[in-house]
Amino acid sequence: MTEQPKLISYDISVRDSRYTVIAPNGKAHFISPSTNKKKKIYIIKANHVFLYVGKTSQSMSARFGMGFNPKHYPGYAGYKWRKEDADFSLDVWHFEQGISDQDVETIESEVVFRCRMVAGYWPLGQNEIHFYELRRDLSVTADIIFSTSHGDRANYRELQKHSSSGD
Repeated sequence: MTEQPKLISYDISVRDSRYTVIAPNGKAHFISPSTNKKKKIYIIKANHVFLYVGKTSQSMSARFGMGFNPKHYPGYAGYKWRKEDADFSLDVWHFEQGISDQDVETIESEVVFRCRMVAGYWPLGQNEIHFYELRRDLSVTADIIFSTSHGDRANYRELQKHSSSGD
């Protein structure tokens, strides 16, 4: 059974292709565990609209550095939304040790798919997704991540209760 990830939400402001981040504690930087190299799924939203769902094992500052400065990474175009002068929200879901890269990628793709099925659109800045066989525990985790980041907190509590009961 997959342990449910922990959520930290940030505010992101982009001006002149540069970003600033505000953590929940009001500090202008990423905070732990977003600063570690454990596996994460992150969701960028503008006015509750999903723009991008990604995964990383890097710190979020390293991942954002790559996404905002793609010229240093041949073949990588960077975040499509980085050129927008706008305010965004960022949900970072942190996994503990022991989850495989494929399981994280499976959850990421299922969150993207739920966006398409529930909200009616693919995330606007999404470039690609990779689907793998879906286990029930990964499906529950994807449901929790999507419904919480989409704003359905009541559904999140119900899903979390259901997943912890072993059903």
